[in-house]
Order: sequence, then structure tokens, then C-alpha cells
Amino acid sequence: MRDQSVISVLFVCKGNICRSPAAEAILRQLSQAHGLKMHVESCGLVDSKGAVPDERMLKAAQSRGFELSGKACPFKLEHFERFDYILASDASVLSQLHLRAKTPAERERVELVTSYSTHYRGQNVPDPYHGSEGDFERALDILEDSCLGFIESLLSEL
Repeated sequence: MRDQSVISVLFVCKGNICRSPAAEAILRQLSQAHGLKMHVESCGLVDSKGAVPDERMLKAAQSRGFELSGKACPFKLEHFERFDYILASDASVLSQLHLRAKTPAERERVELVTSYSTHYRGQNVPDPYHGSEGDFERALDILEDSCLGFIESLLSEL
């Protein structure tokens, strides 16, 4: 059962080593800065259990003041019950999560992370894993904008 006084957010990407751990770190820091009580985690659709965040993402995030921590873990069906918001990194992940949802309420909990973005609304957060340093920076740009929009959305509801 979820603690109703704490907002719980789960970020999901493919392997839980680039985009979702970065989003987790960004939202955790932004929520603290805005005085919001949040429980934030991340996971992946692919079982990369135990893998640490990608070194390139660690470096790029650290240069912006975000500390990535933890180890990769896979998405589990029980996450639908544990989290208020489940935010997918791209349309493929969103589709997979919708397929795994058993009820309309579970499907409604799943959104594209960029649905909260000001500048990248509805776009995918590109997977930087096979890309250059610039691809990691672009992913962080999109995630920062989306997480800030998410915070603003929550604050407007309070």
C-alpha cells in the first residue's frame, strides 16, 4: 500500500543504466529543492539487474550536479501498485508497460516522461547508449525539462 502523503514516481527505460537513473536523480534533487515529499526509483524493461549506471551518463549528470546511484533492477508487475506515477522514457517503453498493465487504472498510471515537458512534449528521450557525449547531454536536457515540468504540474495541483 502506498503512503498517500508521499508522491511515488518510477522512471522506466530499456536497461536502467542511462535514462531512468538520470531521471531519478534529477527528480529527487528537484523535489527536495521544492520541498516536495517524494519517493523516486527507476528500473528497466530488460533485466540488467546489478548493473551500475553507464559511466558516460554518470559523468554528464555529475557535470550538472546530479549524482546517480544504485544498481539496475527490472520492472515488476507489483510496481503498478507501488507507484503513483510510472514515467516511460520513450514510446516503445510506454507501449510495453501498457501491455503489462492488467487494469485501466494501471494503464492510466503510465505516461511518457515528456508529457510534462515544456520544450520536448510528447517526444522520446533518445537512448544515448550507442551514441556520443552529445547524445547523453541531449537526453539530460530533455529529462531536466520534463522533471521540472512534472514538479510544476504537481505544485499547481497543491
